Amino acid sequence: VVRSLLVMDQIRNYAYRITNAEILLDRDYVPFVSYHISVEDVESSTSSVINRRWSQFVDLTKKINELCSNANCTLPTHWAFWKSSTEKAVIEERKGILQLFFVRLVEQVIPALNEEAQDYLVNWFKEENNPLHVSLSNPEMNGFLMKEGHVRHNWKKRWFVLKNYSLYYFKSQEVTRPLGSLIIDDSCIIRDAPETQ
Repeated sequence: VVRSLLVMDQIRNYAYRITNAEILLDRDYVPFVSYHISVEDVESSTSSVINRRWSQFVDLTKKINELCSNANCTLPTHWAFWKSSTEKAVIEERKGILQLFFVRLVEQVIPALNEEAQDYLVNWFKEENNPLHVSLSNPEMNGFLMKEGHVRHNWKKRWFVLKNYSLYYFKSQEVTRPLGSLIIDDSCIIRDAPETQ
């Protein structure tokens, strides 16, 4: 019982705030939104930032309800299923939902948790659970280039992003999922595109 109270106090003495959201790429180059959560220790005024995908919040609510039937941990959803999770309106709505989720978590859910659910929640907040990703934020360079197709060998204008010795290419500047990538090393062959009319 003493251990449970200490864990609960540890979690409750933090302030949780959604500070940002960023579109990242998973290892398969599929875009997802990473929500930045500022976790501030109210007593010592120290803080850290963790990142979580929406699916990690969904998994958290399911697991807490599974471990503790009276927790009533919910995550409301209101957006239309045909909207992309990377759309600005969906991201902004989810940021608001997550901020309310943390208020409810601290005030109502945590006091109802059993020891196993508390342990799960404490582990969920660890930085090691940040989603694995490829970030294309703050690239070394970006812009349009002409790229030769590998099947038809025709030249197409593509949006390129150079980050950490990898060159990602996209159908257009607005698209968030790359068509492919190239590792820039000594084996690369770079040549001028033929003149086009």
